[in-house]
Amino acid sequence: MGKLGQLLVARGWITLQQLTRALQNQSVTGGRLGTCLLESDSIGEAQLQRGLAEQFGVPAVEIDDLRGIPDEVLALIPKRLARRCRAIPFRVEGAGSIWHWSIPAISPARTRSPSPPASG
Repeated sequence: MGKLGQLLVARGWITLQQLTRALQNQSVTGGRLGTCLLESDSIGEAQLQRGLAEQFGVPAVEIDDLRGIPDEVLALIPKRLARRCRAIPFRVEGAGSIWHWSIPAISPARTRSPSPPASG
C-alpha cells in the first residue's frame, strides 16, 4: 500500500503544492490527509474515494451499492459485530466466495474472502 498523497499526485488529481499545503495543515491541526485535501478544496470526494480504493486495493462503494441490500446478505454478519466494526455487507459474488463490505472507519470499501458461515 503506497502513500495516498503520492498516488493522488501521480494520477494528476492534485498538485505537489496542494499536497504540501495539506501535509503542513495536517501537521498543525492533525486529522487525515484526505480530510485536509477536501477542506482545502484540493480534491473532490469522488476522486478521493477512488484514490483510497486504489490505495487499499479494494473497489470503491457508491451509495447505490448500499440501497436495497438483500436480507440474506445482511445476515452474513451478526448485528452486534457489524455495529462494533462499523461494517455493512452489501454484496456477495459467485457462490459466496467474495463478500464486499463497506467499512467507513478503514476505507470506502473492503473486500474479504471469509469462510462461508456455518449452517444450523
